Amino acid sequence: MAIRPFTLTEPPLLRTKISIPQIPIGSINRPRLIKQVHRGVEGPLTLLAAPAGFGKTLLLLEWAKETRLPIAWLTLDSDDNDLSRFFRYLIGAFQTLEAELGEEAKDYNQAVTGGGLEVGLTLLRAIHTFERNRPGA
Repeated sequence: MAIRPFTLTEPPLLRTKISIPQIPIGSINRPRLIKQVHRGVEGPLTLLAAPAGFGKTLLLLEWAKETRLPIAWLTLDSDDNDLSRFFRYLIGAFQTLEAELGEEAKDYNQAVTGGGLEVGLTLLRAIHTFERNRPGA
């Protein structure tokens, strides 16, 4: 993944990339799989893997509609192979939950030119703090 620092002249984030999409009309409800996702998120990591077209996004949309957990959504495309752009949108997705979440990581992302480790670690610390301070956590 290439990295390039973004500047204040970057275009604004596309809201459609960081907003939870609507569930399509006529989609099939899969309560058994949704129940498995509910159980899975109780652990430290949930991995949902299947080939393209198997309904992963739809399943997560259904689950997001039912859960009370905070959801940060990011829709990826090939342009997100740029590490700086990826982190910019990832931080933007988390900031839909809390405006200050990831601000320190954003500063690193603007300054980093050789790698994204500092950005990633700073963002992980911010997410951990957010989770720990979340009401009902």
